[in-house]
Amino acid sequence: MHSGNSSDPLVERRRASDQPSNAELHKMLTEIHAAVMDLKRGHDATLTAFTTNDLGKPDLDGHRKAHLGMIHAAKVMDTYKTEAVKKVLGYVVAFIIGLVVTGGTDKIRDLVAGKPAAVAAK
Repeated sequence: MHSGNSSDPLVERRRASDQPSNAELHKMLTEIHAAVMDLKRGHDATLTAFTTNDLGKPDLDGHRKAHLGMIHAAKVMDTYKTEAVKKVLGYVVAFIIGLVVTGGTDKIRDLVAGKPAAVAAK
C-alpha cells in the first residue's frame, strides 16, 4: 500500500509549473486548427477536379471506374498493336523469303547496279 509519499513516481502529480498555461494551450490549438483548415482547403480543392454524381457530390467511385476502363482499353489496344506488328513482320519475312526463292534478289541487285532488265535476263 502506498504511504502517500510524493516521491513515488506512480503517485507523483505534475507540478503546476509543468502544465502549459491557458495562453499556450490556446496558441497550440490555434496552430492545430490552422493546419487542419489548410488540409481541408487542399482536400476541397482536390475534389473540384472530379465531376459530380447525381447527388451533386464528387464522383470518386465513377472516377475510379473510368480509370479502370481506360486501363483495360489500353491493354486491349496494346494487344491489337502487338498482333498487328506480328502480322506486318510476318508479311515482310514472307516477302523476303519469296524474293530469295524466286531469284528476285538477283533482279533487284541488277536494277540497283544500273543494268537494264533485258540485259539482266541474259
